[in-house]
Amino acid sequence: MIIQGYHINEVIEGCCAQNPQFQKILFKQFAPKMLGICMRYCKNDDSAKDAMQEGFIKIFKHISNFKAESKLETWMTRIMINCALTEWKKSNKWVLPSPVEDHDPLFDTLPDNSPDIISALEYRDLINMLQQLPDGYRVVFNMYVVEGYSHQEIAQELGISVGTSKSQLNRARKNLQLLLQKKTSLQNE
Repeated sequence: MIIQGYHINEVIEGCCAQNPQFQKILFKQFAPKMLGICMRYCKNDDSAKDAMQEGFIKIFKHISNFKAESKLETWMTRIMINCALTEWKKSNKWVLPSPVEDHDPLFDTLPDNSPDIISALEYRDLINMLQQLPDGYRVVFNMYVVEGYSHQEIAQELGISVGTSKSQLNRARKNLQLLLQKKTSLQNE
């Protein structure tokens, strides 16, 4: 891979040497995608930017530990996700509602065979809808649907039960379906 005239290995070596020129090249190349990842997890754009900034600080600090066994982008993505999750754990501002306390009969009216929520949306629309979800729903949805974590892995990472992870995912999907239905009805008016 060539980035601004440099082979990716040269950029990595420059970042290992803490060369600001190469750090800037790496940042410019990957910042848009990393911000998109953070925006899927964060409640608003400012929080996403904060998480991304923390992620790049960690990337530049630990890039010498990067093993070329995986893609650099994959390694960076994992750091961004971990930074977003760490931020939430530190702030204690999000709570996963329990399935019993969170039951809403309105969710029961949605058909199980609704269209695939992701394929029906533009990227920015999806981000806006994800940011409207309660924190617990958004985190579990992203970890399971987008990142491919299992419910067991989510439960372990977030300190919740597997059942709670499944419940949060179900409610996130139903909530997104409601948001999509609302968006569609507004567009049809």
